[in-house]
Amino acid sequence: DGTSDAANIEEELYLVLYCDPYDCDRKLHFRSRFLTVLQPISVNATGLFDCFSRAMGETMPSWKQMLIGIGCDGTNVNLGTNGLKGKIQEHVPWIVSFWCLAHRLELALKDALANTFFSSVDELILHLYYLYE
Repeated sequence: DGTSDAANIEEELYLVLYCDPYDCDRKLHFRSRFLTVLQPISVNATGLFDCFSRAMGETMPSWKQMLIGIGCDGTNVNLGTNGLKGKIQEHVPWIVSFWCLAHRLELALKDALANTFFSSVDELILHLYYLYE
């Protein structure tokens, strides 16, 4: 997921969900792990792919053989054919990509609560954020 810090610098956060084959109780265990936060050189598809490769390579050197899917926001730079998904697909042709449920839920709630009191609260919080930025 991408975010901007206080200096308005783009940062990418990487979380992974993986199957742990080394557990000795012969059961299937899924683990969730925070990998890292990195600054991409640019926020185009190539910059995001380089950042993603660096994040994965630091902790899982054989990630191209292990990766099954990616989830990210629905922007074209992430899920477009020429976006991050497309760049990963060049190296991992079997990749499954999906629009992150948390991002979709956020958009759905924002639409559902439009023109309600929530819109005023949301606008107030945004103004406060920019006031103290």
